[in-house]
Amino acid sequence: MKYGLDFGTSNSDISYNNGNSVEVLPIEPTSRAKEIMASLWFFDYEDEFWSFGKSAYEQYTETLGEGRLIQSLKKYLSDPTLKNTYVHKRTVDFDELVMLFLKEMKEKADQLTGEDVRNVTIGKPVNFSDSGKNDIALQRIEKGAQDAGFKNISFMFEPLAATYSFKQRISEQANIFTLDIGGGTTDISIVRISTDDSRDEVLTTQGINVGGVDFDGKIIRHRLLHYFGDGLTYDSTRMDGGEFPRALLFPLTDRYKIFTLVNSRKYLDDLQRAFYGLIDPDGKTKALEYLIHQQLGLELFDAVELAKIELSNSGSATISYRKGPIDIEEQLTREDFNNYISDYTDRISNLILSSLAAAKLEPGQIDKILLVGGSSKIPAFRNMVTMFFPEAEILGVNEMTSIAHGLGHTR
Repeated sequence: MKYGLDFGTSNSDISYNNGNSVEVLPIEPTSRAKEIMASLWFFDYEDEFWSFGKSAYEQYTETLGEGRLIQSLKKYLSDPTLKNTYVHKRTVDFDELVMLFLKEMKEKADQLTGEDVRNVTIGKPVNFSDSGKNDIALQRIEKGAQDAGFKNISFMFEPLAATYSFKQRISEQANIFTLDIGGGTTDISIVRISTDDSRDEVLTTQGINVGGVDFDGKIIRHRLLHYFGDGLTYDSTRMDGGEFPRALLFPLTDRYKIFTLVNSRKYLDDLQRAFYGLIDPDGKTKALEYLIHQQLGLELFDAVELAKIELSNSGSATISYRKGPIDIEEQLTREDFNNYISDYTDRISNLILSSLAAAKLEPGQIDKILLVGGSSKIPAFRNMVTMFFPEAEILGVNEMTSIAHGLGHTR
């Protein structure tokens, strides 16, 4: 018996291999996607307890932010300068945060299986960050998994796991190209699959630190900062004149940093100094202060993500978010969105080229394609893959659970 655990930047899920079959477990039974658990932590200051996933989000909204919400942790696990974070009355190490979350996943899974499963294969991106300091991240995850109750722990590249999830559908030798665009990373694997397990050959695995949260940040940077003061000018009391400094608004584009602002005395002091003499008839600085002090960053990013998802099926979408003095109603077209993420599109295109070169293959030698991760639904990336590989078959996949399913199949 073993689990296959996909610990993601935005979402996580877990599969169970009972020796005969593999099943992705419904660890969030009250959610629409029962197998998906949001990668969220929330510590309630009043009652002093942790909650995770959907429960973390519910507690966060019910307490009006009176606690500490943590998200996108995986994106920062490889940074050696970030070792812990302050939660209420103490510092909490990153590996302890990993332990808390993985323990919650294990307990939910054990309840469903009726077993105390100690064996687990955990997915890993090809690169946790552009710095390439993968060992630090893996050490933190491994220690967290051990402390969560797992004994025999192994790792597998996430795109490889997705590939093996679909191996049973392959009836002849094939070169399979897997593109995994997750919340924080983009990974590629090219595997020559054979009907004989012993003859499978991994031709290359490559990855970059780009994902869905980066795309959301681009939308905020280009379309929403003016709701929080971007472009405002100063009156005659300010000798330096000019516009409200954009540098104070850029942290709003980072899903993690936006939550640190309320605890940064330097940032808050800089903000008050920047407010002096600002011409603000519509109260945009009030909206900025409200966003920060009420810790509404998650809700803002969720509103942006909803619009981004809609753009996968429509040529335009509306970003709508209203709370307190915040009043956002912004139209966004797919063409605009494609322009905003063009630098990321170029990086992923270059990753495809470098992967083919490393595998010593021409595009026409790719037989089948797997698209994995929520952001793989974005038309710009699907069109890119079709242009690179016009003759290859794109296999229908469950973008959100194929990695966990494949991890469960590994020996």
